[in-house]
Amino acid sequence: MGNAINIKNLCVWPLTSDDTTDLTYGTKTDLANRFMTFVDTPKQNSAKLEGDGTVIDEYVGKQGGELALNITSLSAVERVALFGEKATNGSNAMGKTDLIPYVCAAFTVENSDGTVALYKYPKVKLVEQPISVEQRTEGGVKYSTTSLKGDYTFTINKGEARYIMDDLDVTTDATVITAWYATAEYTAPAGA
Repeated sequence: MGNAINIKNLCVWPLTSDDTTDLTYGTKTDLANRFMTFVDTPKQNSAKLEGDGTVIDEYVGKQGGELALNITSLSAVERVALFGEKATNGSNAMGKTDLIPYVCAAFTVENSDGTVALYKYPKVKLVEQPISVEQRTEGGVKYSTTSLKGDYTFTINKGEARYIMDDLDVTTDATVITAWYATAEYTAPAGA
């Protein structure tokens, strides 16, 4: 795998049901062509069992993680999908009863060697971060981004929090890449 050089194709699906018998999602929203950065920080739990002054056993378990994304802008429709805001007469209204929904987020990372990695987070709540806009300076261009941050967690239905497929060839693995974005639910490719 080469070094990561580009990220693209960000999309989200609203999670509509997650219980022991059902995992379903709503309609996909594409945030493509505006995706700037992402940071994935896995979380873990740990504990030690000590006896007679020595460690007898140790436990380290995964606990989901934190996903931070930056995109150049959000439309009114995207704000409704991500933050539970209400669209009102051409504007968005942040209300005290808004509930931020869980979504599935998926995107592609291109590598310097021509391969790609696919990322999918089946249950994440993305929360808007502080907005900071800088005046454009003479002769220079400044780009503002919208920052989203949220915790991803294990689904109740499958008990999984993140999927990554590395080193895919964009030509020979085209059907796998297309299937990645066809639905929010993860299905292992044939032969995997």
